[in-house]
Amino acid sequence: MTIRINFQAENNEIVNILTDGTVKSNLKLLRYAEKSNVVLISFLLQILGISAEEIEIIAGHSGRDKLVSSMAIDPVSVQELIFKGVSY
Repeated sequence: MTIRINFQAENNEIVNILTDGTVKSNLKLLRYAEKSNVVLISFLLQILGISAEEIEIIAGHSGRDKLVSSMAIDPVSVQELIFKGVSY
């Protein structure tokens, strides 16, 4: 799953799914920091209902665009849970 992060948000939330399938997410952090990866993973764990050992950032560790992978949950379930979390 590809995720684009916006910072300085009031809440950690999924705000949109772009036409290319990228999940647009807001995080409460003031700006990019190494901590953003931890905050993003924690947020995704809440949405997906999996453990920290079952998810990882495989690309984009130091940027706003991240590629996240989990072998613990099938892609259809991920998509359904992400769509439920969108706050259009």
